[in-house]
Amino acid sequence: MENENWTDNTEANEDGTFLTQREYDERFVRLTEDEYRYFCDWISKHTQEMYEHKVGYEARWTLDPKVFYVKLLDESLYSMDEIMLDIRNKMV
Repeated sequence: MENENWTDNTEANEDGTFLTQREYDERFVRLTEDEYRYFCDWISKHTQEMYEHKVGYEARWTLDPKVFYVKLLDESLYSMDEIMLDIRNKMV
């Protein structure tokens, strides 16, 4: 069996077990610089709705190459798939 690296995060699965590093990373969506800019614009346009439903997001990035990793902390209002679809439709 593959050696799993455990994170120091406090995020747990529904059954209360903690996520492995790979499971934790899989929840992030990888964005280019342009996609991240559109993501920020999308968030700005939907800030009130997200605030009212207590939906936040987490963003991480690397500098070389410039890549962004984003995940919603609650997908009950919107999913990252829906947001990415909106973003990709604007970029076309």
